[in-house]
Amino acid sequence: MCATRSLAQSVTGRVLFLPGTIGSSSASAVLLELVRAELAPAALVLDQPDAVLLLGLIVAREMGWRAPPAISLPRAYHPLYSGLAVAVSAEGMLSAAPLPG
Repeated sequence: MCATRSLAQSVTGRVLFLPGTIGSSSASAVLLELVRAELAPAALVLDQPDAVLLLGLIVAREMGWRAPPAISLPRAYHPLYSGLAVAVSAEGMLSAAPLPG
């Protein structure tokens, strides 16, 4: 998802592609709250790991909550998944198919 096109869209249940992060110290708390409220993305696909952001997922798992997987994929490949139904397996593998309808 491109942030400029998706400001009014929910991330709940979607695979969220993040080509870069700003590193806000509140990012982990926001992600943790999304997990707690069952409003988190289905998975995060990051160009590079972001320790602050991923801390929210680590804490969620320690709390026994179902946290989405996070995987690394170079940003050059992110556009290949645009407009497709994307899923991430338990092993961290991406799969894509045409959107229904």
